[in-house]
Amino acid sequence: KIVPYGVIWGSAIFATRRTFPGFFVLFTQSPTVEGENDFEIDTRRTRLGLDVTGPKLHWFGGADTGGKVEIDFHGQYLTENQSTIQIRHAYAEVKNEDWRIMAGQNWDLMSPLLPSTVNYSVGWAGGNIGFRRMQLRLERYLHLSDTVMISVQGAASQDIIPDSLNRVYGVAGGETYDRVIKPESAAWPVLEGRVGCTLGQQGPNCHPIVFGVSGHVGEQGFDFLDRSLDGVPYQVPADDVRILTWSFNVDARIPLTDSLGVQGEFFTGQDLGTFFGGVA
Repeated sequence: KIVPYGVIWGSAIFATRRTFPGFFVLFTQSPTVEGENDFEIDTRRTRLGLDVTGPKLHWFGGADTGGKVEIDFHGQYLTENQSTIQIRHAYAEVKNEDWRIMAGQNWDLMSPLLPSTVNYSVGWAGGNIGFRRMQLRLERYLHLSDTVMISVQGAASQDIIPDSLNRVYGVAGGETYDRVIKPESAAWPVLEGRVGCTLGQQGPNCHPIVFGVSGHVGEQGFDFLDRSLDGVPYQVPADDVRILTWSFNVDARIPLTDSLGVQGEFFTGQDLGTFFGGVA
């Protein structure tokens, strides 16, 4: 069974100082760089998707099969009215009450909560860590009682390599240079894990307490290329640099009534730009 769905989502934003990237907010530009007012009308967050339900696998304890494909229009673009498609989710899964196997692109496993906000970026670069990436995920659910469940989750994920180069200008030895920081993929995946606990009745119209501890570890590669501004060819001061990326995270979601609750996350780590940690 394939069920299409979608939402037409538009926004109008007025800012007393320009924000970056503009049509949604990661941060406000310095007034010395972009100090003027800005007005943006945007519909690129409009989403379309397919929810897929497949046959049961009798050899896997009667497990359900399915998947999801979801797109929006925040891909690369030249002008505001010529947006391109961005894949948000594209994955297949096999699951039952005790196990889940998933392959494809989905949310990061660590720090799974998203704040309630009308901003497209859901707090990225401002306290909310985690993004979407390709992964192979295995989950195990341990039902200790009718009201207590422990979940153990692990994933091997693809590191995200930016599709543009970062440029830094500096002075060394009295000479001004142009440094290009070129990212590259490492030789092993990013490993993610989470152990969670669910307390309370589970199912439709239930609001259990959920909390967990999660983290990731991986490696990101960079080439540092220097070029004098007088046109001297690139030099290679540091080639094939490998920098450790890791995080430790705590998440909790506590309902107080049917319509009121509290949730939050804590994270710390290193080299978290592609996870939108810190200031990205």
